Amino acid sequence: MSRLRRQLGGYNADARVSQRLLAAQVAIETVQTDARLSARMAARGYDAARMAEGLALHAAAKAQYQHARAHADQQRAANATLTDALRKARATHKEYVQIARVAFRAAPLTASALGLDKPSMRFTADWLLQAGQFYATALASPASVAAFARYGVSAEDLAAAQAQVAAVAAGASAQNSARLATEYTATTRSTAMAALDDWMRDFLAIARVALAQG
Repeated sequence: MSRLRRQLGGYNADARVSQRLLAAQVAIETVQTDARLSARMAARGYDAARMAEGLALHAAAKAQYQHARAHADQQRAANATLTDALRKARATHKEYVQIARVAFRAAPLTASALGLDKPSMRFTADWLLQAGQFYATALASPASVAAFARYGVSAEDLAAAQAQVAAVAAGASAQNSARLATEYTATTRSTAMAALDDWMRDFLAIARVALAQG
């Protein structure tokens, strides 16, 4: 019975989720595969139906754990994608703003419309508005396009930079969706694990009684 005690005693509700899932599986399977212990547990209320209930809770918790891990991976990927897109778009915007300050030095109204009188916004949401205004204004008139072209920035270059800003906006939206999904699956995982913890608490208490019979 010492081996059985070790196999049944490995569950700790304070352990990591992966450890609890493994310990629960070992404990449940130990009872199911030991005829004598299984009979004693059945006599104490843990018959096949009750054991199936524990297996179902374990399966649900494991599924939620896997979903949570998958969504966490997706969030990390979304974070990396956004970081890369933002780095590229900000670098291009910074370069074109520097060029615009020279190209429109003698055109204060256009410079103001381009947002050249304001520092680069720190927060992404604010920067998206600022950069969006910059490119929309730059592409709005042939005169603006021509002024940029004199310094080696074509209309195609401006449109490509504008697309970089759109990619950042899309990346920010994807990141937010991934974050919300990660938070939701983490909550459902916790709920499923709490249900398994409750079932295992009573199950192990009765298992100790059964093992004490010698």
